Amino acid sequence: MFDKSGMLVAFMAALALFSFTAPVAQAQPQNLLWSARQDGWSAIQIHDGCYLIFYQDGWVKGWGGYAAPDLKVSVPEGQCDSGGVAEGPVTIEFVWTMQNYHVMIQLEGTAHQGVLQGPGKLTVGDDENDTSFHLRELGDVRNPMPNFYRDGCEYNDDASGAFSVPADEKCQASGAQAMIEQLRQAGLIGGGSAGSSTPAPTQPTSAAAKGDVFGKCVSLAAEEKRGIQDYWSLNNACSQAITVRYCFKANTENAGNEALCSRSEYRTNDIKANGKLDFTWSLTDEGTPMSNGDVAGPNALKVYGFACTEGMTPQVSFDSGRLAFGGCS
Repeated sequence: MFDKSGMLVAFMAALALFSFTAPVAQAQPQNLLWSARQDGWSAIQIHDGCYLIFYQDGWVKGWGGYAAPDLKVSVPEGQCDSGGVAEGPVTIEFVWTMQNYHVMIQLEGTAHQGVLQGPGKLTVGDDENDTSFHLRELGDVRNPMPNFYRDGCEYNDDASGAFSVPADEKCQASGAQAMIEQLRQAGLIGGGSAGSSTPAPTQPTSAAAKGDVFGKCVSLAAEEKRGIQDYWSLNNACSQAITVRYCFKANTENAGNEALCSRSEYRTNDIKANGKLDFTWSLTDEGTPMSNGDVAGPNALKVYGFACTEGMTPQVSFDSGRLAFGGCS
């Protein structure tokens, strides 16, 4: 979102530098719940039992040193589905104090199954010279400026009108699913059927069987590149060892990829309590010519699976040829 202009980047970077040393817990407004995994995801309360799942890792760092009264988060427009997560048009307003005036960022978009999807609009304003908010001078940046979300992760405008460059490579849609599970575990929303995206027919199903802790414990993260290898990790955020069975899905897949949900392949691994599992998995770069004549578009890796505790192993089946996880034994 914030690398569309050097001036706007500098503005937000100054905010982050000002405040990064203070504990995040001191900055939490009453209606903003940080992820227990500190992975950049948060839940913004629309009203009781109704939340929008929101990712912005840079803002989490930037807000870290503000006392709760200095940051106001409101949702003047937004509704939720029966599961307690946002569905439909939503507007979010963030207001914080800058010396003798306030800065406001207003985000307008559309939520589906809890997270933002598709086109949106971002407006930055302040009340520095007036008692009401007006557009902030942002140099050559459009204000309001367009933005675009896919599964809650933001994509930048590449200046040609195509939203094709991920704004933050650390944003993983699985974090939204884990955030929803965190809300459910806390009793803040109901069970429902909400998730960060609707599984396609080629993706595995995971029955909500007793013992599954995948959404609660497991998250996917990109590690630093080592030589020509792309390293990733599956992280266990729980204080007990787990056994996971899982498969991968990417926007662009190739024959060299392993454990693909689309091919009904999967892996089985144990992950220690609060531990992680490193692995390599190569994503096809955007713009790469494909063997079928297509050119690879924006790419992202997602993981689907089932996790068990107490030494049990997730069950796997093939329902009409489709990979399905469910149950611990």
